[in-house]
Amino acid sequence: MSITQVQRPIEGLDIKQLRQEAAERFGKQEAIYAEARAAGHFSPEQETEYKRLGEEIDQVEAVLARKESFSEFSARHQDIADTRRAKYITPAEEMRHAEPREDRVLEQRSGRRRTPGQQFIDGAEYKQHQQWGSFNQEGPVREFGVAMKEMNLLEVRTLLQGGATASGGGFVTPDYRPGFVDIRQRMLTVLDLITRIPTGSDTISYVIEDTYTNAAAFTAEATATTGTSGTKPESALAYHRATATVKTLAHWIPVTNRMLADAPQIRGVIDSRLMLGLDLALETQVISGNGSGENLTGINTTANILTQAMGSDTNIDAIFKAMVKIMVSGLLYPNAVVLHPLQYQNIRLTRESQATATQGGYLLGPPGMIGAPSLWGNPMVLSLGQTAGSMTVADYSSQTMNLFDREEGSVRVGFISDQFVRNMQTLLAELRAAFLIWRPTGVCLITGAS
Repeated sequence: MSITQVQRPIEGLDIKQLRQEAAERFGKQEAIYAEARAAGHFSPEQETEYKRLGEEIDQVEAVLARKESFSEFSARHQDIADTRRAKYITPAEEMRHAEPREDRVLEQRSGRRRTPGQQFIDGAEYKQHQQWGSFNQEGPVREFGVAMKEMNLLEVRTLLQGGATASGGGFVTPDYRPGFVDIRQRMLTVLDLITRIPTGSDTISYVIEDTYTNAAAFTAEATATTGTSGTKPESALAYHRATATVKTLAHWIPVTNRMLADAPQIRGVIDSRLMLGLDLALETQVISGNGSGENLTGINTTANILTQAMGSDTNIDAIFKAMVKIMVSGLLYPNAVVLHPLQYQNIRLTRESQATATQGGYLLGPPGMIGAPSLWGNPMVLSLGQTAGSMTVADYSSQTMNLFDREEGSVRVGFISDQFVRNMQTLLAELRAAFLIWRPTGVCLITGAS
């Protein structure tokens, strides 16, 4: 059977009939396949008939696809046509007024809608007033008021406003952004310089060597059995025991059970802020704690540390002199400088010829130079916890100082007073630590920095 012989009878069928034709041929194909599968092979007649039915199904499906596509197009066209016919062809019902005024008739004839100002100027009352030159109580005043009242009734409509919740503004929803804008806190930098060691006690006890008198000397041979002849020199050592006690650093925030249940992310926010508060306070104590009461003794306030006054030196020169002082007096090599950002600003902006009209380049390199700030081979660590006007050069390794952790920072939950019956609870953050400087001569505090 040729394609032409198959197509002629099916072109006139509708979509439902075409689907039925395709289904009948597919059913015959399935029956032939079932017989062949039972026999284990196609006979020549079965194979020919199976292929013929497949070709006819393809032809029916091709015609069916064209007709289904056109049917969908017709439906869309009809929807669009109905809309446009109602919009452009069907005449709109003419608005009717009980008693058209003269100015309304003029407006309808012109086909243009006049503004309120134009309506006022074209009104008979205004024209009459123009002729008389003024209003009086007997005539135009009353007529003018009536005209304005009519104009308001006919022309003014209710205005939908986005800013009014009782109007269109009720449909305008805010664009809520996730998270919150926090209060910025200073960066923690100094704690990263100091080695932290765990401890299981509440007191750190250690022995300090106070004196070492080295009297070693070459000694001549004794020439007599008495007296000091041939006596070798005696050296001396002196020690004392020192202690540093563990201090408790803590703070807490009350919160309602409802808040924790309805906004569960608030727990993470509170925990992180409580822990941050501990670290900020700990770093401040490590830098400048005064050692009184429950305060730690900080680096800058430890007794017997070295000092370097600025005098007429520049910040750069003072830092180098402090480094040398530690190397000579403390026999240690400093590894960092802690300074306030304002002091770093003055150092970084120093030029080669500061006092001349042609200042030259920046001493620490061009502004585009990348990398961590350093000076004399040591990193400069910027900290807002450092007192402005002071710079601390030190060996921050375990040879000179350590921070002992008795209890690392953690957050606990509990109740205070009658919080249980008030559906409240308290989040408490706490740590216990001790800080000590083994060798005060490993620290040099520069004062009066510009």
